[in-house]
Amino acid sequence: MESFSGSWFLCDAASLLLAGAHGSPEHQVNPLLRDRIRKEFAVIPTFNEALHTVTGKPHGHILYFGTRDTGG
Repeated sequence: MESFSGSWFLCDAASLLLAGAHGSPEHQVNPLLRDRIRKEFAVIPTFNEALHTVTGKPHGHILYFGTRDTGG
C-alpha cells in the first residue's frame, strides 16, 4: 500500500501567515496563500481533512460532508 503525506490547510496557512509576520514581502506570501485556498476548495467547496500531495484530491474526513472516499 502506498502512503503519501497530506497537506493540511491550517498548517499551510499558518506557515504562510507567519512568514508575512516575520518580514516576508506581501507580494511573495499573498499569491502562495491564495493558491493554497484555491486548491482547498477546488474539488469540494469546504475545508478538507487533508489534500493528497500527489493527486491534489481531498481525502479523509470532509468537514460538513462526513467521511467520503474521493479516490485520493
